[in-house]
Amino acid sequence: MARSSSHLVAIGYALAGFTSWMICDACIKHAGQAGIPVHQIVALLSMVTVLVVVVVAWKRGRLQALRPCRVKAEIIRSLVQVGLAVASVVMFTHLPLMTAYAGVFTAPMVISLLAFVFLGERLHRNQVLAIFAGFMGVLIALGRFWDSSQNLPGIGYLAMLVDVLFFSISMLLVRVMSRSETDESMVVFPALVRIAVFMPFCFWHSVPMTWEQVAWLVGGGGIATLGWLAMNMAYRRAPAATVAPMHYSQILTGAAVGYVVWGDVPSWNLILGIGIIVAAGLFLARHASRPVAAAVEGPSTELF
Repeated sequence: MARSSSHLVAIGYALAGFTSWMICDACIKHAGQAGIPVHQIVALLSMVTVLVVVVVAWKRGRLQALRPCRVKAEIIRSLVQVGLAVASVVMFTHLPLMTAYAGVFTAPMVISLLAFVFLGERLHRNQVLAIFAGFMGVLIALGRFWDSSQNLPGIGYLAMLVDVLFFSISMLLVRVMSRSETDESMVVFPALVRIAVFMPFCFWHSVPMTWEQVAWLVGGGGIATLGWLAMNMAYRRAPAATVAPMHYSQILTGAAVGYVVWGDVPSWNLILGIGIIVAAGLFLARHASRPVAAAVEGPSTELF
């Protein structure tokens, strides 16, 4: 009974974490559509991330956890996340939330393939079939992309491909580095690198922001960082196989926010394709070992 209760609490934390990340994605979309430059959005969100994590680490007496052990590896992953940050902002700016998530949720499948190629991990036949089904789901979900008669934002789809690739590469690095690095360092160090990279562009070119726009971004970044902490608590209370599937709750919350705020109505092929992607992802999560699943969907994988 105690174990069941712990799992329910973990699911609650996970839902809160993933929902907070969706809210941050919506704030990014709002800022991007308002004409705020990519570098300005990333720099501000990264500063919020550093501030929140440092304060929380200080309150918990874990300031020493902010220091990375493998600096060169952190620099490599941080540079990958620089590209990931740009791709994420462009993707959410130009695509409806549900369409963006249709691509993002293929990341576990891409990670499995990259791990097979570069880490020599085995793929069973059923896993290969699930990966194939997931990619077929993407083709169905984004079927309108291939219709040249539709006026679709091609830059958003290109950003989606880059986002998934860079995210998957970053997760492979996390799987290697998580044995020596703390969650705090793997969040703060990339954020500091993003600040160092994008802040000079802000001095060169920036757009005046209203207090409302600043509040949206600061609030979104703060909520997303607190969501990372909620995910930590979720993974401490239940196996990754229980927590990771909650990621797909973003389909529902993203659809609701997209409809209410932007009037986005998903097409039938998008709904069908996402259903296939989710089914394939759940199958992979169920058959993955705990360390792999934790790396794919774990608390330190969120960008901001």
